[in-house]
Amino acid sequence: MASPRPTAAFQRVIQRAVIHALSSGREEATGANVLVAIFAERESPAAYFLQEQGTTRYDASTTSVMAS
Repeated sequence: MASPRPTAAFQRVIQRAVIHALSSGREEATGANVLVAIFAERESPAAYFLQEQGTTRYDASTTSVMAS
């Protein structure tokens, strides 16, 4: 049985989340940073479903700021 491997899209999202956290002066990425990063993935089912529920990138970034 092969061990699970992260997809390229997943790796990009996590990398963006970490960069977002660092650029905000934080030492750790949070779930809110991951939400912001998901919106950058154009063909992301997660981004699609977040948008279907009325969540915007702005909502996610506001949550990111409030989480600090």
